[in-house]
Amino acid sequence: MGRHKYSRNPIIEDLESFSIEILSPILKLYFDQHSLFNQNLDALPGYNNIKITMTSDSSIAYLHGTHNGHSIYTYVEAVQCPFGNYRFYFVCRFTGYRVTTLYLAPSNEYLSRYTIHAVYRTQREHNGQFFLINRARDLRNQAIKYQKKGRIKKMKICNQISDKLEVEFYRTKISYFENSLNQLK
Repeated sequence: MGRHKYSRNPIIEDLESFSIEILSPILKLYFDQHSLFNQNLDALPGYNNIKITMTSDSSIAYLHGTHNGHSIYTYVEAVQCPFGNYRFYFVCRFTGYRVTTLYLAPSNEYLSRYTIHAVYRTQREHNGQFFLINRARDLRNQAIKYQKKGRIKKMKICNQISDKLEVEFYRTKISYFENSLNQLK
């Protein structure tokens, strides 16, 4: 798992999402009635092509259809809370994970973030772009600890390495921006 692990994976914040929160009121009514018939989601704008079908297990329903022209095929699991009511989850058909949000995959269907290997923006930044500056910050903190302990020689070494890392970080950022500007011209 190196610092480049997440470098090519899609970023969650850039993906279109489909949240269980939107469906919760209708799903609550649906599971309360234990309906054995198909239910169309005509009550919600933009969700009229989605159908819910109850399975033989009374806590799982099959959700299928399209949303904004993209396919959704997944199960919805209702987990009863200790003090009443339900908590709803999508069940990823590839991993089996319970998730509350599905994301639009390159295959034009909504899948869990684990299936499409999507990461948060901060995961990508920390493990790649800002590795040098984060390491420099850690060394500065270590130098402060050495100074408090009276280990001046180790403090100076940490500060020197930290300075070199910061210079390298800013040098790579400047060259990256220069290359980006050259591509725009």
